[in-house]
Amino acid sequence: MEQALFKSVSQYVFGALFVALFLYEIRTAWKREEHLMKHLEKLSKSYESAVSVMQSMQETQKAMKDEIDTKLDKIYEKIVG
Repeated sequence: MEQALFKSVSQYVFGALFVALFLYEIRTAWKREEHLMKHLEKLSKSYESAVSVMQSMQETQKAMKDEIDTKLDKIYEKIVG
């Protein structure tokens, strides 16, 4: 009878520990997910900023190319004709 009582109590203890561990894992996974989502939001903002800078650089590059082409055309006209 003592063995049956001990077995019953040990099963309850095991069950309680299992539930406690399960809830702990859910809580830590939730916190980890929140942390990762915040990090992902920061990265997406940085990416948007980088895209904006790249577009600005492309516009500047195009303007410089147009200016160089215009000056080269003028020089060519002076030389040729």
